[in-house]
Amino acid sequence: MNGESAAAQNIFIYQRQRAHLCGIEEVESFTDTEIVALSCLGAVSIIGEELKIDNFSTGSGELEIHGKIESCCYFSRDNKVKKGFLNRLTK
Repeated sequence: MNGESAAAQNIFIYQRQRAHLCGIEEVESFTDTEIVALSCLGAVSIIGEELKIDNFSTGSGELEIHGKIESCCYFSRDNKVKKGFLNRLTK
């Protein structure tokens, strides 16, 4: 895996209303319309409406959210999420 952590990174989405993510190291940012989390394989962005974090455990790396989930995007570790997530979207 290119020298990266061998930890699993999975996303389970249930009826576009709940999501369970594994392998999450940090929640970068969150609003009611977007949650950006850093996983062992890069950044993950969940976009929707009325999004809420139900549980986040740094020990297990599990993140649980609910709301109306509209999309999910991955960004590689090479992209600098902390240095302008919105800048990448507008390029």
